[in-house]
Amino acid sequence: MSWLDRILELGDPIILSEAPVPLAPEFIPEPLTGDQNCSEKWCGNTNGAECAYVARSGERCLSAWCPEHREIVEGRVYCRRHAGIVKALLLQNLEIKDGPELENRAASLCEWVANTINDEVSNMLTVVRIKKVDVALTSDDLSVAINGPPIEHIWNRGWKLVDHTGALLRVSIEVTEEKDGEVIASVNKEEVFRSTPPWVGEPHEASDRDRENFNSQLLSVISTAITFQSAQIPGLQA
Repeated sequence: MSWLDRILELGDPIILSEAPVPLAPEFIPEPLTGDQNCSEKWCGNTNGAECAYVARSGERCLSAWCPEHREIVEGRVYCRRHAGIVKALLLQNLEIKDGPELENRAASLCEWVANTINDEVSNMLTVVRIKKVDVALTSDDLSVAINGPPIEHIWNRGWKLVDHTGALLRVSIEVTEEKDGEVIASVNKEEVFRSTPPWVGEPHEASDRDRENFNSQLLSVISTAITFQSAQIPGLQA
């Protein structure tokens, strides 16, 4: 007699289903905090975690950041400056260890200037775009190009007008690690501007008017170059 026949004969209850397996509790990661003073000016928090950035030379960023002022990238704490660099490297599938030295301002300066003029450059290109309806305006995130020899690391941001054939008109802001205080602007790969912002080197001596004048000069040159370059492309006359 089988075990099933025996159960039926004795009238024992038959278990048709097992009790549901309890679900595992939702995983909640521990907050990424430490016991250091936050490096943000005037912040009194003492739960800062050290920035995880390590430069190409192996030197570590020694700043620490509380939950209010930190940036999280791939589950690790970074200062705002180095978080932008790490994001750019990851987007290009480059090793984080390939990042610039701690005091090199190339990436952050490029990002800062591009963010400052973003709306104006986008508006300039939008005016050109409406002349031809099948053209789209796109922008490029911060990235790094490695040229050479000799090896040169160029951080850049860009804006493009594109159609089905590819890029028609491109504006780019570049800063090289080798000359990390110099801003370069190009339109369709032709350099139209190269200058050191007044706040580089002596930031406390640069007035708001100095900054405005630099940005105005940069935008004026870019506008002129866009007008010239767009005139060379059928359907894109500004």
